[in-house]
Amino acid sequence: MKASDIHIEPDDTVVRIRQRVDGVLQEHVMKEKRITSALVLRLKLMSGLDISEKRIPQDGRFSVRVANHDIDIRLSTLPTQFGESVVMRLLDQSAAAIVLTTRACLKKCLLVSAI
Repeated sequence: MKASDIHIEPDDTVVRIRQRVDGVLQEHVMKEKRITSALVLRLKLMSGLDISEKRIPQDGRFSVRVANHDIDIRLSTLPTQFGESVVMRLLDQSAAAIVLTTRACLKKCLLVSAI
């Protein structure tokens, strides 16, 4: 799949993870809402954002190497009623689109073993 964006959106009982593939958002619902704050914290650390600030939007960036591609990730956080939501824009430095799944990217970016 060619994903250009990943959205992490906490809800009152679940976390919605959406990936934009060919302009269409594909939704995956995670019942493990308890990992959301750790996930957002890890992303904010990787992006050089203020981890103590949860009341205002923040923007940052970081890079990872996935499947022999250097991926530049632009990250935006936004406070919501149920915690911070995150949008990641994935930019392959060697091609216009990147090939990965949401789970593979999250595992690589967040070092989370079971999502």
